[in-house]
Amino acid sequence: MNPDLNIEKKQIRVLGVFVSRHKRRNPWTIAEFEILRNGFMSGKRIKVIANEIGRSPTAVNKFISRSGLKRTRKVRTR
Repeated sequence: MNPDLNIEKKQIRVLGVFVSRHKRRNPWTIAEFEILRNGFMSGKRIKVIANEIGRSPTAVNKFISRSGLKRTRKVRTR
């Protein structure tokens, strides 16, 4: 890899597809990532998001953890 490029080690955006440093059978597309991000941020369950995308809940959960997405917690007031 070229050290002059500002590229994260975990994933590289190449031609509209997120590619890991590991060879994947079915790489994540930008459209799948947008559906996942919007569903996750709106509070949908992982199983529902997985059914919408057509991937397993485990794959969705792993991609969420690897991409660094975090839900905002609601603060309870007493």
